[in-house]
Amino acid sequence: MLTRDHGPQPLRWIGRSTLRAVGAFAPVVITAGTLGNSGDLIVSQHHRMFLYQRNRSQHVKTSELLVQAKHLVDGENVFLREGGFVDYLSLVFDRHEIIYAEGICAESLMVNDATLSRLPEDMAEEVKTRFPGLSQNQHFGTEAGRMVLDEIGTAAFYKNTRAG
Repeated sequence: MLTRDHGPQPLRWIGRSTLRAVGAFAPVVITAGTLGNSGDLIVSQHHRMFLYQRNRSQHVKTSELLVQAKHLVDGENVFLREGGFVDYLSLVFDRHEIIYAEGICAESLMVNDATLSRLPEDMAEEVKTRFPGLSQNQHFGTEAGRMVLDEIGTAAFYKNTRAG
């Protein structure tokens, strides 16, 4: 599979879990074009998108950020879809990677204690069984939280005209 920084990499595992789409498991929908994505992208609330910030703020000293999808929710261009069921797929590589989904950059599953604790129990157990002792480091060190995004404004990342 093509990765942003390391070219083609072997995919070690694909996990799939079907969950009720409520509360913490309700997916985030990033509508087509919002971040430059070619189609609607549906991800978990904790899934981090790789965003490039053209105009750096005083709070963020880098132009490349990982942002949890739930922090991008604005109710219009990016929203929670409650109700029904959702299938989540998790991709594991030898290391944490930035991959492409609907033409934009998103992270692969980073295998470590913090991320495994957020997965459904059966999926977390399968990852631990398949990859005993695997603990991946974050692809790079800058993650933007809610306070930084409030300062920057999520619309600063939007690519389509209706989002600005």
